[in-house]
Amino acid sequence: SELAAQYPDVLTFDQRSGMLRSSSDFTFAPGSAALNANAQGLVKKLAGILHTPIAQPFEVKVVGHTDSQPIRRAAGQHPTNMHLSAHRAISVRDALVGDGISAERLQVAGYGEFRPVVPNGPNGAAANRRVESFLTPRTVPVMGAAGASNTSPAAASRPAMADDEPTK
Repeated sequence: SELAAQYPDVLTFDQRSGMLRSSSDFTFAPGSAALNANAQGLVKKLAGILHTPIAQPFEVKVVGHTDSQPIRRAAGQHPTNMHLSAHRAISVRDALVGDGISAERLQVAGYGEFRPVVPNGPNGAAANRRVESFLTPRTVPVMGAAGASNTSPAAASRPAMADDEPTK
C-alpha cells in the first residue's frame, strides 16, 4: 500500500488480493502484440518504479488478454487467442527487460479471451485487448541476489531423496 501511495498515477493496491496492479492496462490493436506509443510510455514509468529501492522486493506478473474475436490477420504468428495473449505479455516483459528490469523478476501468463473486463460485442472490445501487470512479493530467493540461492522453500525443507545424491 505504501508503494501505491507513492505512485498513485501508475499503481493501485488491491486490499482484497494483497497485490499491486498497474492502474493502466497496456492495450493493443486487434490481432497485435506490438506495444503502441502509450503502452511504451507506461512500461517506462513502471520500469522506473521497479528500479526504486521500495520496489526491489517485488516480482512482476505480466498477464495478457484478448477479446473474443478469432485471429485473422496474424494467424501465422498467433494461431489462437491464447497464443496472442501470451505474446502480448511477452512484449511487455521484453520492454521491461529493455528498460533494465532483471528478467528473473518477471513472469508471463496469458488468459486468451477467457477473462474479459467488459462484454465483447460483434467486433470484440478494445478494453479486453490488454496486458495487466501485478507486483507480488518475491516468493523464492533468486540466485545472484545478495546472499540468496535459487532453492525454493519447499525444496529446502524436504528430506534428501536417493535421486538427490550425486552419481558415481
